[in-house]
Amino acid sequence: MQAKPSQVLIVDADEAFRKSLFKAIRRAGYEAVPAHDESEALQQMMHREFPVVIIDLWPAGRAAINLVQQIRAASPSSHLVVITPFAAEEFCAELRQLDIFECIRKPVKLGFLREVINRALSNAAD
Repeated sequence: MQAKPSQVLIVDADEAFRKSLFKAIRRAGYEAVPAHDESEALQQMMHREFPVVIIDLWPAGRAAINLVQQIRAASPSSHLVVITPFAAEEFCAELRQLDIFECIRKPVKLGFLREVINRALSNAAD
């Protein structure tokens, strides 16, 4: 019997980018679960555990920080990977204080994102 692929939750309001991430994650051999907003993400998290959660933050700021805090509270063991269009190092530093796994700035290279997911899953298995 083959093991079920690891599940990755994708939280992104931009439908086109969310679909691109979904396809790239599926091609990498993982089960991708899309959520278009915070409410949908939290609802998904009530039903299952996600070892990796990818959050595309737009706009950055207090609402984005609140979203990360809520997801962290709902799933303390998940590895959070945050994608942001902002290059502000202070913003990523604030997110790292919330125990995120990685802060990636746009534009995102899908190959690099797959590497980050693989590292996160390796850390989750340790």
